[in-house]
Amino acid sequence: MLENTRKEIMRVFLLALLLSGLVSGCLQSELASSGSQNSLSSATYYLSAGANVRVFQDSPTDVLGLGTFVTELSFNAGILYIPSTLTKGDYGNRTNASVPQPLDLIVKAYVEDHPSGDFIFEAPLLGPSVSVTNVTTALFWLLKWGFTNPYLQVSQNAFSSMATSVELICQSCRTKTNSQVLAFIQSRTDLIDKIKQTLINENPSLNINYSWNPDPIRYAWSTPVLTTHGLGSKTAKQLETIKSDVIAVSPMNSTVKVRAASWLMTRADQTTVAVTGSPLIYTFTNEDQVSSDFVPTFAESAAFGAAIKIHFEVGRANRAPVCDEPIKLTMKANRLNTTYLTDFCYDPDNPTATPNLGVTYALVSGPSGMTISSSGVLKWSPVNSLAGQVYDFQVLVTSSTSANHIATGKVKVKAVTLPNFIDVISGTFTEGSISQMDININDPEGDPLVLSIAGITSVKNGFPSGAGVLSTITSVGTDPTLPIFNWSFMPSYLQVIGADGPMQLRFTLRYNTSVDPTLDGSQILATQDATFDIINTDDPPVWDSQPQEADLIEGTVFSLPMGSAHDPQPNPTALTYSLQSADGRCDWSSTTSFSVDGSTGAVTLNGSPDYNSWDQCSFQVISKDANGLTSSSETFTYNVANTNRPITEITPSTVSSISGTENKILMIPVEEMFTDEDLTINDPRERITWTCYVNTTGAGDPFTDLCSTKKIYFSLSTTSFSGSWFPQYGTAGDYYIKLQGTDVGGASASHIFQMHIEAAPAPMLATIQQDGIDTTSIVTNENMSSTVVLHVTPQSDAAVNQYTYNVSTPTCYIKSGTGTCRAAMISVPSSLEGVGAQDFTFLITPNYTDGDSAYPLSSRDYIVSFTITKADDPEVITQVSASLTVNNTDRNPSAIGLSSGSQGCTGSAANSLTNAFTICINLAQNAKSGNSWQKSYSMTLTPVDDDLTNDSYSFAFTSSAVPGTINSLNNVWTIKLPACLNAGTSVVSRTFYLQLSDGRGGTVTREIIVKFQSAAAASSCM
Repeated sequence: MLENTRKEIMRVFLLALLLSGLVSGCLQSELASSGSQNSLSSATYYLSAGANVRVFQDSPTDVLGLGTFVTELSFNAGILYIPSTLTKGDYGNRTNASVPQPLDLIVKAYVEDHPSGDFIFEAPLLGPSVSVTNVTTALFWLLKWGFTNPYLQVSQNAFSSMATSVELICQSCRTKTNSQVLAFIQSRTDLIDKIKQTLINENPSLNINYSWNPDPIRYAWSTPVLTTHGLGSKTAKQLETIKSDVIAVSPMNSTVKVRAASWLMTRADQTTVAVTGSPLIYTFTNEDQVSSDFVPTFAESAAFGAAIKIHFEVGRANRAPVCDEPIKLTMKANRLNTTYLTDFCYDPDNPTATPNLGVTYALVSGPSGMTISSSGVLKWSPVNSLAGQVYDFQVLVTSSTSANHIATGKVKVKAVTLPNFIDVISGTFTEGSISQMDININDPEGDPLVLSIAGITSVKNGFPSGAGVLSTITSVGTDPTLPIFNWSFMPSYLQVIGADGPMQLRFTLRYNTSVDPTLDGSQILATQDATFDIINTDDPPVWDSQPQEADLIEGTVFSLPMGSAHDPQPNPTALTYSLQSADGRCDWSSTTSFSVDGSTGAVTLNGSPDYNSWDQCSFQVISKDANGLTSSSETFTYNVANTNRPITEITPSTVSSISGTENKILMIPVEEMFTDEDLTINDPRERITWTCYVNTTGAGDPFTDLCSTKKIYFSLSTTSFSGSWFPQYGTAGDYYIKLQGTDVGGASASHIFQMHIEAAPAPMLATIQQDGIDTTSIVTNENMSSTVVLHVTPQSDAAVNQYTYNVSTPTCYIKSGTGTCRAAMISVPSSLEGVGAQDFTFLITPNYTDGDSAYPLSSRDYIVSFTITKADDPEVITQVSASLTVNNTDRNPSAIGLSSGSQGCTGSAANSLTNAFTICINLAQNAKSGNSWQKSYSMTLTPVDDDLTNDSYSFAFTSSAVPGTINSLNNVWTIKLPACLNAGTSVVSRTFYLQLSDGRGGTVTREIIVKFQSAAAASSCM
């Protein structure tokens, strides 16, 4: 008796330990799965990742239990992750499992064809985790409909304690249905009292009483989800078959699925259709447009069905476009024929649109040159040689909803009679005189024509004005079948030289598309080549020149022979002459003239080189006759020596002093100090060399110090009298300047003036210091505080620089890529205002994420910038920056997570983040084929590490002879049983050690115990 009592106490103690391990194992937000819930009984009856899990929000007035859909939850490696907005955000703060919460957020899991007969499991979401089982379901129903106080609140710890109490007393509850567990709880007054006492402790201000009187059915599931109280919405389209379902459950019989017996559909036009069966299966017709509402009818409760509505937005069916086929067209040759395919095709889903809205067209195949625009405009210009033939084409027709149809068509080409020239074209023209002729055409079709004329031989133009123009053509006559073109033409004096001669032209007929745009203007309809006689009436002058070189001097008179020219037969006239620069570099037109010997015709150039000549000047002499015909002499090239006109000071002086301010540009009025005739005319060879002298004692000589010794750097032009200076900070004061200019001829001039520079407030000098040393590179580590000093000092002791300034909050951004620093990483001193030299201390405190960078990088780099601004003048500003490197601090992995370890075994298998993990494989559920086991077993390995986002993880066994292999890509350990293991009646146990490495040197090791039930093996096996 005593021994039995001792065993019973030990059994309860072990159960309590297992349950405490179960509760602690659910601290992460996980849905109870077969691996975490089989410590007391078979896992067959518990949920897995195959469950559909949704979260609803209930209200005290929601008597039907419909709730408002909040979100869908998803699994990852057996863990059910809950969005932070549910536990900390939109629905209050539920991160502390000891704080009572309202029973308004409900996690509902729906499993079709569950082995226990249940199909709905529920649990309130009270803290950062949730476990959903038949016990949590029955307990939640008891709280909701047994303790019906709208202000009731329960903590996660209290709810887990209640569930633990139920499971300790009812060790077989895990194989029962929700209703059976609920009935068991209700049958135990001690449990009810214990639950009541817990609720009183959690709700000291409420009157807690137990009274069980629920409504007969409660909402369990729907497709689509009821997104508001009783309303679901989904989209569909015509001709589509939809499926919708609403399933209800009774807390007194959770295995019975209560479905709608029928559905009443109401269309947008208020017509109705009754649909029987559950679930709802309905195919929308072409009449079902815009929207339709389905209301379910439940035999068990009319009120329940009246509170539910499933709304479908019904779109049009995507039917393919329809065309009248084959599309038969007739087109005339030599024309740009246009057809609108919208006259043949339409979209049956939008048949009244004109043209069909959203329908597009594309040519699939057809004769060469045929085009079809996206709007359905077909164009083709068949040539006359294709006449009498029928050609096939295909066009892709696409509706606005992307439905396609390839339409076929045929086009027949109709011939045309081409025009021709009636007469052989010929004639005689005289240079410089306008002549006209009519060109007669035979045009049987009567189409508008255009005549063009082009030269076969070169057609000259330009002398006289208007000569050589072939396009002066006008149309005369009124009969479109016999059009007449009148052509006017004047040959140029340059058309033939020395004697009369021929000119060949080509006449071409095309359609006039400006009159009829449908005609194909690219087709040549007819051509005729013609030869005309040209009578010569004038020729250009003829030169006899012998170029001579000469060395000349600017401004010095010369007289140079240029050769001779004469105007030949048939029209000799007097000639005029002009000088033209051969390369555009020199212009002597205003300093030279020509003289001509009346008896010999010799031309002489008289005058002097211009003062802005280049070193070498080249010219040609142009002779012109009375009709404007010209000819050029050969090129004459002369070397020209520069004549320097000296730079001089302007006297009496108009510039005795100038004034400026630091950090502002100062213009130097050089044009009021000096003059130089060569610079005035922009002589290309003139350059001024400037020398600047300074003293601070007065305007009298000697001036021996260069301006640069006082940091005066005038910017002076060498080709114009202009200059400027930008006085830097620290150059304020009074100076006496002697500015000396020297030209290319060596002539010099100087001007003395006084210069006053007013002092201006200068930006502060700023450096960044770490450990008392100036630096541009700050280095720190994660989770370690370090100080950075911004050292600010005035540029000088001058009073103007002793001002109040403000230091901005530092700006910080990631050096590469996008993003910013964490706001709290850099803290600033209480005051950021200063006067004179001052240090500002900033504290940099990185956390364990500020230095995170993807493996194998070891740090993250930032840029930190400070700005110092004069308090009363924001334009006086100083900026200083430094790089900030936060080194990554590696934290070792803390644990290894594994998926469920039970493979057909009975008994328990621990699955928490403790040191040991037990995998149990029942060999009775496997078999050998020859000497190899048929089945394999997969285990998912999960790293547990605070640095999970930026490390690189790998798993490896430190033990030898471990069965199976680990896939490094997905971290799945696949166990294939070794041949040395045989079926038997014993339990074979082996221990291995699995190590997780984080890529940065951190590791954690976990003990793995592998048990084989119904097995036999030698001690050396594995």
